[in-house]
Amino acid sequence: MTHLPARLVSALALAALATGCAVVPGDPYYTPQPIGYGVYEQPTYIYGSPAAVYGYPVAPPPGYYGRRYDDRNDWRERERAQREREAHREREALRDREIRREREARQAQDARRDWERNQNRDQARREQAQREQVQRDQHQRGVQAQRDEARRDQEPRQNRPGHPRGRSDAPRGQDN
Repeated sequence: MTHLPARLVSALALAALATGCAVVPGDPYYTPQPIGYGVYEQPTYIYGSPAAVYGYPVAPPPGYYGRRYDDRNDWRERERAQREREAHREREALRDREIRREREARQAQDARRDWERNQNRDQARREQAQREQVQRDQHQRGVQAQRDEARRDQEPRQNRPGHPRGRSDAPRGQDN
């Protein structure tokens, strides 16, 4: 506990120096000034004036004009937002065009495939109809041949066209 009072005193001394309540020996600011100034005499400055700095003029802070926020660059934000909206619209339009183009290509491909299927189906139907017609013709010829043969068998030999009696130029009275 003996160190605690020493620490407190040193901390208070340091705080007094930091706040400016104590004078450091040799500081020209705290040296007494001559009492009499002449009428036209200018007081001397203890500290030298800062060097002149030339640069770009700086705008006052936004609170200087009593505004809540600085709206001097709002036009840039509006233009940037407008460019972003236009770019977004262009991207959407491009995407829509690509989707439409793909859809049209797919529809054209589907239509072409359907047309080819129909052509193939029609060709197959025609070929099937031709085969059926050939089969019907062959069947009809076969049936007709059977009828003709049955009729030949039923009619007498003399009335047959190949028989001599069935012909008008055959001699009469010959039977075969």
